[in-house]
Amino acid sequence: MTAELALPALLPCQTCATVDEITFTCIQCNNLAFCDTCWSKWILHIPGAVGWNGKPHEKADPLVVGRLRQILEPVRTEEEHEAELLEDQDTTWFGYGRDASNHPQLYGVY
Repeated sequence: MTAELALPALLPCQTCATVDEITFTCIQCNNLAFCDTCWSKWILHIPGAVGWNGKPHEKADPLVVGRLRQILEPVRTEEEHEAELLEDQDTTWFGYGRDASNHPQLYGVY
């Protein structure tokens, strides 16, 4: 059940509305798009400005953000979800960690 995922449409710049330049997504700004020229014109992107946890807003590639959202927040029906669970029924799952004496440990195969 491997479906081809559609790439998200590139958005125009929030400030100048250009569609002729590459735009970047700002996740902390509710996924608004900005071209490189307008990025630092946005009040939350001026040099020295910080967002969550005292970190500056980052220019994110909208294609990467869209792809990650498709993976982490998939849109599917309950029937599709059940079918995926059935496909994974024979999949081997394992974990890796360290025991109390800091030796590597492979956790059970599920």
